[in-house]
Amino acid sequence: MKKTMIISAALLGVTFAAGAQTVSDALRYSENNYLGTARSIGLGNAVTALGGDLGTVGINPAGSAVSKFWQIEFTPALSISASDAKYNPNPSASSNYTSSTDNSTRFTFPNFGMNMYFPTGQRSGLKGVSFGFIFNSTNNFQERFTGHGQNGSTSYLGYLATAADGYKESDLQGADYASSIPWDVLVGYRSGMIAGYGTTDGKYIGTTEKQYSDGSIMVASNLNQRYAVSSHGQKYDPVLNLGFNISDIFYFGFNLGLTTFDYQTKSTITETAVDPASFEVNFQKGTAYFSDASYRNRYSAYGDGVYGKFGFIVLPTDNLRIGAAIQTPTSIHMVEKYHYYGETNFTDSGYDSWARSDDGRYEYRLITPYSANVGLAYTFPKGFISADYEMTDYSTMKFKEDDDYDVEGTFDRVNDDIRDYTGMTHEVRMGGEFMPMSDIAFRAGYGFRSSAERYYDALGDKKSPDAYTHTVSFGLGYSSPGSFFMDFACQALFRSKQYYYPYPDYINDVKSPEIKLNSQLWTFAMTFGWRF
Repeated sequence: MKKTMIISAALLGVTFAAGAQTVSDALRYSENNYLGTARSIGLGNAVTALGGDLGTVGINPAGSAVSKFWQIEFTPALSISASDAKYNPNPSASSNYTSSTDNSTRFTFPNFGMNMYFPTGQRSGLKGVSFGFIFNSTNNFQERFTGHGQNGSTSYLGYLATAADGYKESDLQGADYASSIPWDVLVGYRSGMIAGYGTTDGKYIGTTEKQYSDGSIMVASNLNQRYAVSSHGQKYDPVLNLGFNISDIFYFGFNLGLTTFDYQTKSTITETAVDPASFEVNFQKGTAYFSDASYRNRYSAYGDGVYGKFGFIVLPTDNLRIGAAIQTPTSIHMVEKYHYYGETNFTDSGYDSWARSDDGRYEYRLITPYSANVGLAYTFPKGFISADYEMTDYSTMKFKEDDDYDVEGTFDRVNDDIRDYTGMTHEVRMGGEFMPMSDIAFRAGYGFRSSAERYYDALGDKKSPDAYTHTVSFGLGYSSPGSFFMDFACQALFRSKQYYYPYPDYINDVKSPEIKLNSQLWTFAMTFGWRF
């Protein structure tokens, strides 16, 4: 028996007009996965106590004052995402998963900038002031995966039919996209994926479904399902930096950060009849047999905001360095754009149908969390080792209405979810450099971060999942006798396991498909720079 899906029209009007913001959205745009220069990448970005390189400035603003040179650097890179998606069409009945791999390659630009150092000529006290404009990437949204399997229990078209229950057919025919009816339901109806049936207006059946003599509605036969997602985009932190060198012992700095990002994703679910003869559909003008249906959602988000960051580095001994920094929350102005497209095909193309929604747009604000990091480094004649710790409290994230969309309480529910289902993350980064010769350096780094997500156990206690993001990196550096230097780095980012559900459960005691995703992001970066 299908579940009854009761959602108030008022709530639907809010969530679909607003793009249905979720906890996952807040995390996606708030998290940092630092890149920067090839040197900082090669060191695993364990650079809070180091400085001297433009890739360090976004992590600790005091880093700009360590190097007593003017510097210009730029870093092109190649990013390769790889995924292994395991698809289970009915987790309630089987533990069997179908595995598939996918990948994508993109050119990126994780760093460029310039830093200027002005000595004061004093032997002690304020010995120098640095000014810089640095552009570092703090996240890469690139990901691509595909899950597929054969399903005879549920269907995306069946879910749409359940979601449409209660809406009059005349409304689905005539409503515009500014109405309270969910856009996926409107597109599903208008593209022939669902249809009204029976004597009661407001009851629907999916084109992949069949009504039996006992009144039950079930998927007519086996379907080949395919769910694919392709995402890309970058988050950058351009910063205006000011740093101070006090007696070559204490360095402190300030960043005026301008977070900016773009994120674009396309998701597609396709259902194909294994045997079209099993999917008979009766139309007023005749009978046809369902062949396949495809539903696509395109979504993009753009954001920009301002924050402040303060940091210091102190050298208590010749070999020991200590650094720390704190970053304020960021108020990001967000713009979302989205649309939906659906098409249904039959063995007789005369019955084919398609529909496309209007282009949706919504603006709001996201308040990202504060963060703090500390670092230690120990230097020796031919190199150093370094370690960082960073903490971020994601439970402080919050969605807010933009000034032009002042609707009281719009985000209360998702903000409550943020407080309930997120928490503090703990990140450890480690790195080291060895210089066998004065012009050659070998580097390596490793880091891991705990999950920001939380869940409640059977006793109602809030718990942190055993899920971690890991990074492994290595690098090479070359410094010429003149001003030119060049660095290379490779970083592998191993994301924690993710779970995707192409559509919600809609039949009692029968689960909709589940995808277990393991994915990695590989970055190969080359920095070219000049000191003078």
